[in-house]
Amino acid sequence: MKSLARLFVLNFFLVFTQAWGQIPNADMELWDSSVLQHPTGWRQYGFANKVAGYKSSYAAKVFRTSAQNSGPGALIYGNPENNFTGGIPVNARPDSVVGFFKTHIPTGDTGWLLVFFKRNGHTISQDIFYLLGTDSAQFRRRAFGINYNDTGIADSLIIGFASTNPDNPIDGGFVVADSLHFTGGTGQVQVPNSNFESWFQTVVQTPSGWNTSNNAGLQTTQPVTRSNDHVFGNHSARIQNVWYDGQLSYGFIMAGRQSNQGPPAPGFALTGRDSAFYVNYKFFPQGDTMQIAIIIYDSGQMITTGSLSQSDSVKNWTQVKIPIHYPQNYTGTPDSAALFCAAFKGGSNPHGMSVLYVDGFRLNVPMNHVQKWSMPLRLYPNPANTNLNLTMHHALPTDMKLRVTDLTGKEIAAGYAITGRNTLKIETAQLPAGTYLFKISGTGLQNTGRFQVIH
Repeated sequence: MKSLARLFVLNFFLVFTQAWGQIPNADMELWDSSVLQHPTGWRQYGFANKVAGYKSSYAAKVFRTSAQNSGPGALIYGNPENNFTGGIPVNARPDSVVGFFKTHIPTGDTGWLLVFFKRNGHTISQDIFYLLGTDSAQFRRRAFGINYNDTGIADSLIIGFASTNPDNPIDGGFVVADSLHFTGGTGQVQVPNSNFESWFQTVVQTPSGWNTSNNAGLQTTQPVTRSNDHVFGNHSARIQNVWYDGQLSYGFIMAGRQSNQGPPAPGFALTGRDSAFYVNYKFFPQGDTMQIAIIIYDSGQMITTGSLSQSDSVKNWTQVKIPIHYPQNYTGTPDSAALFCAAFKGGSNPHGMSVLYVDGFRLNVPMNHVQKWSMPLRLYPNPANTNLNLTMHHALPTDMKLRVTDLTGKEIAAGYAITGRNTLKIETAQLPAGTYLFKISGTGLQNTGRFQVIH
């Protein structure tokens, strides 16, 4: 971190302070919009991009990004839940599956090509072919023989491919696939959109600094949306379990990264032993128990958790205090935390299209003790290159804490703005290009915003 003196200069005076923990985008005021692409007919887990194809215009590239709560980076024709169901109707028994691939698989990892044939709901072949190493310069033809464990003709096919082992996903790899088809044997298999020429786009909104269960493959309602039904500011997060391809899709948000198994990995910094977590919520259940949880970490190890579960309807905004209790043998200071809010009980499947609203997250201080500072703020130029000016229309009514973070909640700098001043100059020349969040807070007052840096 650059010294605070280099990053912040108040036009008269600035007092520097020790960092303090902050939940990213705690009032759900800041939202990002993105356009996601999805190949028609295929289920998507993680990220998939439309790239140049082998013979035709397009191919599908899958990859994983754990920082964005990405899945394994996979496309599958069929439903992987309940021992793989659905898929493509067939009347065939082919000998081999063939495709054209580019791969970049890190050492110790494996990409997958998955092919299951079924008859009357029973599996008659169950193959996982490994895609290994790096061969990303050009498409390579790869063929694999089908290993049947029963006789007869298949009536359904589940096919998919992944950029990493879904049981132990690793970042950094990718698989590009095109022209998937079957050869030999009895009958013909037609894989819809096997050359990935048909794609559709989905516009997704995500609360800044949070990961969500939103997915490009959901063509209609996304699980997480911005709501104008709020307690603080102008927005809240609306979280719903939604139907997708005959099953309920999980509705959750997470200030943290999805771990391979268990609770989310740390998502924002702490610098003290917080004793309570406050949140405002409403819940409209349809057979589900919602969950809101905080997970406290020290050096990557989970120290303790605080959690709220509710199965009854809560129709009005309700603020709840969730105590944080530490083990008696733990005498240290936590350094990070993660938050998880879901319209279902973590560790179980959704039962209905339950809806959870959340707003106004706080550590130690109830939200109704903090009011939004209504004094207008002007930021210019925004985006900024070397300097950003933050101007208030009137002098500060009290000493105000200033904190700047990136979208993950990582603190970039912090300080005090002194009573009576109305202009702050932020030197941005040393900051990497990107989007940053700021919060100004004082006794019973606060305001938040964002700015961009370009170079």
